[in-house]
Amino acid sequence: MRGAWSAYSIGRKGEGVTVGTIWDLGRWRRHWPWLAAGGLAVLVALWHIAGRHPAAPPPTVVVAQATGEGVVQEQLLFLRYCAFCHGADGRGDGLVAAGLRPAPADLTGLAVRRLSDERLSAGISDGVRGTAMPAFGGLLSAEQRAALVRYIRQTLQQDPAH
Repeated sequence: MRGAWSAYSIGRKGEGVTVGTIWDLGRWRRHWPWLAAGGLAVLVALWHIAGRHPAAPPPTVVVAQATGEGVVQEQLLFLRYCAFCHGADGRGDGLVAAGLRPAPADLTGLAVRRLSDERLSAGISDGVRGTAMPAFGGLLSAEQRAALVRYIRQTLQQDPAH
């Protein structure tokens, strides 16, 4: 039976002096895809956990203002908390969208346009059951959630490209 560690010798067969060991990769070659997948799964899990506890405080939002700096702050909120799944333009094509079932909602589409502001805000606050949409009620203030609703309505859904 071959072990993970093998001794190597110097000299003629049977008379050599053992001087050390080397790592024998022979038995691990067939397992490397599983080891790589496991390592990747650990990295993704750590990244996911780290994302739930942001290091920096969320940006502040001027609720009454919907132009100028207020729009910039709303966009920053959207990019920080929503774009990863919904995409930067809100079409449901973010970086992780392909791996989510059901896919993230297209925030520019008719189904979301038909939702009231209260229902859209409740979805942000409480999450959406049966989907990967998390609850942001404990993470974002009421003003920040209102700013996200305003950004979706006034910027994403009013853009002529949508």
